[in-house]
Amino acid sequence: MFMLAYRGYSGSTGSPSETANVSDAKLAYDALRREGVSPQDIIIYGESLGTSVALQVAKEKPVSAVILDSPFTSVLDRARELYPWLPVGLLLLDRYESSRYIRGVHVPIFILHGEKDRIVPVAMGRRMFELANEPKEIAVLKGADHDDHYLFGSFERINDWIDRLRAGKIAARK
Repeated sequence: MFMLAYRGYSGSTGSPSETANVSDAKLAYDALRREGVSPQDIIIYGESLGTSVALQVAKEKPVSAVILDSPFTSVLDRARELYPWLPVGLLLLDRYESSRYIRGVHVPIFILHGEKDRIVPVAMGRRMFELANEPKEIAVLKGADHDDHYLFGSFERINDWIDRLRAGKIAARK
């Protein structure tokens, strides 16, 4: 397991940006490969903002699968929902356009989303599921918000999906 902290968070230095976050995630991927980890043993997991980062890496680097926890279509879409009176399209530099990146990912995708997510509405997770290539699965956790999925069985759902992936019961279409 390799966990990445965004620049400026968790003791990491620098300033976060979409470009920096994606670049750092690619460096993390490359570090795993240098350590001898096979692409077949790499499952990229992104949560919330990290779902867009995960998709951008998976679009360019060989991996076995992707897990998206609370994905959104884009930061711009969400900002427009929250602030319809502001010209957010002119204000946002980092757009994290996940709906554009997911189409370029051709490995199994598992989406997890809280039904009562107030940060990223479950409708965005469902839209990302619609856009994803097969094979794909979605688990909507009844009663779950944005940061409490573990209280609603997320670990069990993720572990079950990975077990089925490793057993060959979920395979990318050729």
